[in-house]
Amino acid sequence: MDALSPAGIVEEFLERWRNSDLPEKMPEPQVVPNGQRVELILIAAYEPHQRKGYASRALRLLTALCDENGVTIELVARSMGPDLCPIAGCPPSLTTEQLIAWYERHDFVETAAPGDDTHTMIRQPRAAAG
Repeated sequence: MDALSPAGIVEEFLERWRNSDLPEKMPEPQVVPNGQRVELILIAAYEPHQRKGYASRALRLLTALCDENGVTIELVARSMGPDLCPIAGCPPSLTTEQLIAWYERHDFVETAAPGDDTHTMIRQPRAAAG
């Protein structure tokens, strides 16, 4: 089977996400193809479902597809702040530092140069087990 392009990964990810129980718990993650990478723009859970693992489940769906297809994920870790959060019903519950730690638990690493406070992170694809 041919590897999916970043655009194909985004399409497949969103299809799998829509066909799961996650849409009841969280808005559709904002993820786009960006050159040879997939860019995660925003992932959040609705307030009553925060801190219950739903965003982690969605992120694992995305990372598994990227691993299977050898594609890197890129993001900027930042708390949106209550006045900037673009998703109704999803007030931010994590600080930027907590988000960085959460992404690190999912194998993302910060790539910013010293003195750069943008908190750009990437996750290289993992080799398939077996």
